[in-house]
Amino acid sequence: MKKISVCINLDTLALGSGWKMPLFQDPTYRLVDERLVSRLEKAGMKAILFAVGRDLELAANRGFIEKWSQAGHEIGNHTYSHPLNLSSLTRHEIEIEIEKTDIEIKKITGKKPIRFNAPGWALTPAIDRALLDLGYTVDYSPFLSWWIYPLLVKQWWSLWGEKIASTVWRRRDIFYPLKLTEKHLKCDEGLTKIPLPTVNPFSIPVWHTGWFIFGEKIFPRLLKSAMKDNPEFYYLMHPADVIEINDIPAGFGDKVIFERLNISLRDKIKYVDLTLKLLV
Repeated sequence: MKKISVCINLDTLALGSGWKMPLFQDPTYRLVDERLVSRLEKAGMKAILFAVGRDLELAANRGFIEKWSQAGHEIGNHTYSHPLNLSSLTRHEIEIEIEKTDIEIKKITGKKPIRFNAPGWALTPAIDRALLDLGYTVDYSPFLSWWIYPLLVKQWWSLWGEKIASTVWRRRDIFYPLKLTEKHLKCDEGLTKIPLPTVNPFSIPVWHTGWFIFGEKIFPRLLKSAMKDNPEFYYLMHPADVIEINDIPAGFGDKVIFERLNISLRDKIKYVDLTLKLLV
């Protein structure tokens, strides 16, 4: 039987958008719990939820992490400050990003995380070394497709005018997706690397955002093909997949970084339910 994991990157809306939204006003964790985790549980599925350490400064968010962990979901590490240029940081800075979140998650769940997903799918030997030294066994960061480049352009353009925009391109691993091979993913010391699944012949990446790019006629076929072709398959989701513009607190909705926030909640929930039917 194929091993399938549902992964959720818990990037809060304020973190990913450039909005100056106070953490206590950000609805991300509550809405992920109501609209996504609850549906996974009804389907009998468990998830790996990758938390950003600084989001755990809020007691309410820590409460959700504790709740999900007690329900049998696994909590992974998505760095402490979500730097889009993780690959350009020093080895010491990378270790701090990972270890600070380690400490926060372990304080909440009593368990040290062993799974990691880097912001922007960063991938360098320095990150590998830091993960190994900190006891990690699985890294979901590799993005082995040229599609990453239009995505980075879109992210850079959307963040134009924000300080973090320049960090989108400030990375040492900018060419690794062009290798399109798993050879460089091998790590002999116990770190398993699982790339975002792709579908040939054009290395089309398959994750939940595909519903909003390819539509209901094409994306289900891509998902089925990816499940068939990838020996260890994981399905990546994001809070914006279940949040709409009306969920944004008043005064912060004038700048929409994630266009799919304008998709109706009814359609988004339909996509989640269709996905779960295909995955189960």
